[in-house]
Amino acid sequence: ATVLSRRLMRPIKALARYTADIPERIAQHQEISWPQSSILEITELTQNFQQTADALKGQIDEVTSNNLLLEQNIQERTAELSAERQRLSDILFGTNAGTWEWDMQTGEAIYNERWAEIIGYSLAELQPVSIQTWLDHAHPEDLEASELQLKEHFSGRTDRYKCECRMKHKDGHWVWVLDRGKITSRTADRRPLLMSGTHQDITRQKKAEEDLRASEELFKAMFHRHGAVMLLVSPESGAIVDANLAAEKFYGYSRQQLKNMN
Repeated sequence: ATVLSRRLMRPIKALARYTADIPERIAQHQEISWPQSSILEITELTQNFQQTADALKGQIDEVTSNNLLLEQNIQERTAELSAERQRLSDILFGTNAGTWEWDMQTGEAIYNERWAEIIGYSLAELQPVSIQTWLDHAHPEDLEASELQLKEHFSGRTDRYKCECRMKHKDGHWVWVLDRGKITSRTADRRPLLMSGTHQDITRQKKAEEDLRASEELFKAMFHRHGAVMLLVSPESGAIVDANLAAEKFYGYSRQQLKNMN
């Protein structure tokens, strides 16, 4: 019995030592040569180890393949996001727009350098920033219109928020900005959570509009007060668009009557 026991134990111990690092050898793709034995029980035990090792190798190969595929997908997605960020950055640079992000639950806000530059500051000068930074620099008369437009967007009645507002420049004058944004995230109960948008300096545009209105008012005043008979006639239809006071007196018709004539 003692001799039989020793005869069995030696190959069992040898097999145990041989299989101790099987997982590492499989992971390193090393060739495995299984020991041979004339003892049936040892041969069967070796075969069981071999089957287990083959199954483990298959699982490791599958995990390795999945990891490689996942890594490839991550690299591709990272490249896509990087390209998208660069594209958006180029667009913002081209439009010379300021950007803002607003956490509506905490009041925290993120602005880019251009946002601050529009009102004459560096971003560092405005730190620490929050939604209060916007409120402190916005014209009080425009905040009501802004709040109304925000409520329309929050309720879903408008796809985006849009408002023309004045902001106080560092030098003391007012700057017109086109403020646009959109909710990008909501809470579980559908309350607005995050919102992002842009600021564009439209001061020159607003000034041009004011100059045009002033020019139109001046022309109307000169037209109606001029002593000569004057009619404005549409070149397409030939209809009288307007008539001055001298024309009313000359033709004996009211302004409205003249506008109904050809």
